[in-house]
Amino acid sequence: MLWRRIVRNHDTDVGLGESIRLGLYAVPAALACSTPALGTSLRLIGA
Repeated sequence: MLWRRIVRNHDTDVGLGESIRLGLYAVPAALACSTPALGTSLRLIGA
């Protein structure tokens, strides 16, 4: 994941638990935002 690569470049270690926790928060939030946005864009272009 990109954010883990950035953290490693700054000489900071992130544990597996923290990575999983972040994923459990980020993925549903991203899906909740992107799904309606996709539906709206499809309606706007008439597809």
